[in-house]
Amino acid sequence: MKSLQKRATVGVIVVLGVGLAFLLRNLGMGIGTGNGDDAGDLSNAQSNTSAVKVDIIGDAAPEMPTQPTFTDTKEEISPLPDTSQLATIIVEEKHYLLGTNSTPPKSVKKIVLADALEIITQTKGDKQGIRCRIFYLGSSLPSAETELNNQLKELGLEQSEIYIEQRTLELK
Repeated sequence: MKSLQKRATVGVIVVLGVGLAFLLRNLGMGIGTGNGDDAGDLSNAQSNTSAVKVDIIGDAAPEMPTQPTFTDTKEEISPLPDTSQLATIIVEEKHYLLGTNSTPPKSVKKIVLADALEIITQTKGDKQGIRCRIFYLGSSLPSAETELNNQLKELGLEQSEIYIEQRTLELK
């Protein structure tokens, strides 16, 4: 009777161990079972080491292609936003970025202050009469913010034509 209990106990422990091994393997721990493809296969182990040698040799002397190779991956080039009614300017450190008119805006390209002011002078204003939206990144410097505000006043923009976001913007 005791041997039957021992066998049953050992059987339960083995089943639990195998189940735990599969569970840990499925969770990405790599513990327990192998896939059986490389277990005890000497020829597979030799082919793995030769593949490593080839990779190392291949990295040491890369071949230069004779003709340029093109891939199907296309870089997304952000089109310039429509600034006929509204311009979005993002202040980053000492620099200015032209942003999209979406909420929250996305950076399109770096611009100098003179270009930003030129874009703003060509805007007509949206339905609320806002011609310029200004956003600040956490890295924006007060000198750049002050310079932009002073230049907008010199352009003759009314305070009601300028929307300044009080919270700092985080670009993704």
